Amino acid sequence: MAEQRLAVAPAGLGSPGRALWRRLVREYVFQAGQLELLKALCQTEDRLSTVRSELDGADLIVEGKMGSRAHPLLATERDLRATQLRIYRALSIHEDLEEEREVYDTRRRSEAASLGHWRHRAG
Repeated sequence: MAEQRLAVAPAGLGSPGRALWRRLVREYVFQAGQLELLKALCQTEDRLSTVRSELDGADLIVEGKMGSRAHPLLATERDLRATQLRIYRALSIHEDLEEEREVYDTRRRSEAASLGHWRHRAG
């Protein structure tokens, strides 16, 4: 049986995106048309990593002109995870359910931050 030549990660990917690319091309066989989706998935991984770095240690409630609110990057994190899940599904890659749990955990963090805001304002 001939060995499949692994697709090289596209230029411009950061470390997290390249690591995801390498892992997925080792585990799955992609058609030429799927490589653009894979690239988008890895770019999303890079953005998500940046957002998570910004959120690490940050207050989940921030003050703005209109008062306290959930940190805006929580919504960005949620949206990026949802995008990743859609791309995984489009590629027919069924990663661990842990991937989906992260989206719900992010949503719960955002909701908890919002509830904390309202409790704080009411009390």
